[in-house]
Amino acid sequence: MAVRLARLAATGFVVVGLSAPAQANVSGADWSRTRTPRAVTAVEPPQASWEKAKRSMGLTAGGDYVVVVDSSGSMAQHRGQVKSALRALLSAVTDKDRAALVSFRAAPDRATAVFPLQRVTDPEAVVSRLPAESGGTDISGGFAAALSEVESSNEIRPAAVILVTDAQQTEHTATTARAWDAIRERIKRLRERQQEGRIHPLVRSAVLAWGGSDTTRPFPVGSSGCRASDSVAIAGCLFSREETQEVRPEDAANFLRRLPDEFGHRQFEAALAPDAAKVRAGDAVELKLGRPEMADDGFSARIQATFTSRTDALPLWVSDFTVSSSGLGGLRVKEARGRDHIELGAGKSGALVSTALEVTWDSVPQPWYALAPPSHDVELTIGYRLTSPYSRQMSRAEKPANRFEPKRHTQTASLGIPAAATWLAELAVLAALALLLMGRLFGLPSTLWIVQTGRPPLPLRVWWPATTHRPGSAAYKNLVVTTHWSPLRALRGAGPLNVTVWPNGTSGRGVVTTPRHPVELRRRGKREPLPGYPGSSISRGGLLRPAGRTRT
Repeated sequence: MAVRLARLAATGFVVVGLSAPAQANVSGADWSRTRTPRAVTAVEPPQASWEKAKRSMGLTAGGDYVVVVDSSGSMAQHRGQVKSALRALLSAVTDKDRAALVSFRAAPDRATAVFPLQRVTDPEAVVSRLPAESGGTDISGGFAAALSEVESSNEIRPAAVILVTDAQQTEHTATTARAWDAIRERIKRLRERQQEGRIHPLVRSAVLAWGGSDTTRPFPVGSSGCRASDSVAIAGCLFSREETQEVRPEDAANFLRRLPDEFGHRQFEAALAPDAAKVRAGDAVELKLGRPEMADDGFSARIQATFTSRTDALPLWVSDFTVSSSGLGGLRVKEARGRDHIELGAGKSGALVSTALEVTWDSVPQPWYALAPPSHDVELTIGYRLTSPYSRQMSRAEKPANRFEPKRHTQTASLGIPAAATWLAELAVLAALALLLMGRLFGLPSTLWIVQTGRPPLPLRVWWPATTHRPGSAAYKNLVVTTHWSPLRALRGAGPLNVTVWPNGTSGRGVVTTPRHPVELRRRGKREPLPGYPGSSISRGGLLRPAGRTRT
């Protein structure tokens, strides 16, 4: 026992690991013997290729690209550059993408779709449809014709509108606020249509501005209060500043060549934006601890830890586990060992993985006489590194808030450790010891037996150091027996049970009116004559019957 107590005082609370699911069915003391601890290292998930990421996200349907070309007279000098940029875009689109070419100039000419929205098989044939430049500029007419192309399609896809102009809006004074408002409302309905078709709303614009003289006097673009003085600002008022890119003429061909891939990343970003917000807020993973399964040794437990994904489309990896405790007595966890990572679903909210969290404690503050710890509550802080096979793709997000950066997270859970069976046995032993001590101090339990030949033995229970008995039996009429016992002397083993007998009783307030007879009962079973009652004796015996020497 002394060796065990010394071991209890020397060691501390330890979480030894996160075990593999294959050990989940091992029960009792066996699992504590079958552990194979190994050091935990940070594990990076293999990054998904761009094509695999798009397929897993369902972004393989392609996009719609509508090029709105300014065919006013001032654009004639840029015709060669415009054609080169168009060839770059039309050569980069895939067979799953669609493209349209819209030409616009000021009234009385109207904006016209010289190549309606469809798949492109011959880029040069599309470029050859570009009309000769003449007349003024009406950007609102070009945007209206571009939206008509997207709206007329039965397929619901993300859409990009590319405005190619020299930034001269010569007809803005004749364009009413109602016309601009109508364009903005059509863009809104297009996004709603995408949402209804389970397509992440994505309608963007890009402005290839070839210079020229910008509008000098700002004018309102609709009734929303947004004002513009050039074509880039006009597109920003209609689509939003965040969804509008300005491209310099010298970068136009390269930009349009990269546009399908860039547009795919924007779709990817839009689809994962809600999940990125959950990761940023620390709500992407939920941890629940199950009821502890105590081992037979009473110093270790297996707790089922369930990690649940709260992301809708983003697959997660949980790795690099650490566990600490601020529980009873400020105990701290020394080490964590076990699985190197957990994969949480393929981007499905509610996907969960359960694993076994093995907790061992060797020294919970407890009494010196305890053989095992009592029940108690411990606060466990589970730390883990959260990353994803899509981390590289999400690092290219346009908005910093939508980027995914592998990061450590912590979650606190309350763990209730139940008492071991040996602890309950200890309580029973302590209760028995307490009863024996009370008996030693207060005479519990003890019984006086009055025995007379030919009569049943008469028991008198002694519960306190000073007790008065009035048997009330006809054979012992008016008999009063009192006991006097010193607990302190009893602890030294020198205290007899002093008994005083009044054969004829006493007065009401304890004043002796008849002779009294003191009797000392030093040993159990020793019979002493009962004064005043010939043929009767008094002795100390058991609770249920007299001791052996006094039996009749």
